Amino acid sequence: MDVVSFQLLGQTHSYKMMQEVNYDDVLEAFERIMPFIKRTPVVTDEDFDKKHGRAFYFKCENMQKTGAFKLRGAQNAVSVGFIF
Repeated sequence: MDVVSFQLLGQTHSYKMMQEVNYDDVLEAFERIMPFIKRTPVVTDEDFDKKHGRAFYFKCENMQKTGAFKLRGAQNAVSVGFIF
């Protein structure tokens, strides 16, 4: 794995870059974040689908406490000990 280092506020920060993410990695991340993340619905909009000629699915991450997907990635990073 490649290691990336950078300076921030006078401190050196290093982290390993993942070369490949597999299904087991995704499942492990899912298990780490589930106690902290609200399950959000996926919704559709028939009018939007008709207008664009295909089906669209919208993940309602605006229902997270932070209102964004970012909570999932940040929680996973904190859970594995990644320090920003």
